[in-house]
Amino acid sequence: MVVIIEKAFRTGGANQDYTLPVAFTTKGFFIAGDTNTFRFRNGGADQNVDVITALAAGGGTAVNQGNVQAHSFGGITHPFDTIRFDSGAGSNHNSTIIVIGV
Repeated sequence: MVVIIEKAFRTGGANQDYTLPVAFTTKGFFIAGDTNTFRFRNGGADQNVDVITALAAGGGTAVNQGNVQAHSFGGITHPFDTIRFDSGAGSNHNSTIIVIGV
């Protein structure tokens, strides 16, 4: 499990990579608050995620995409060892990201 707490966080003009001390080897589930756009990476390559767009009793829907925006949750079915925050965030973010997986 990884918990990232942002306090007045912004990337400005450069990407910011956070290499995890122990890589997730199979998959994960994420919940993101009002955070800067980020992506999961493995060995330097971006990994797609499934962002949940609708909940339903019979099964919801998700969109497969390359990054995670604010106020999103979903799953990643690939290994990953780094979380990259994209450059260009001009405003401060005070939020939390939680990732649970193996």
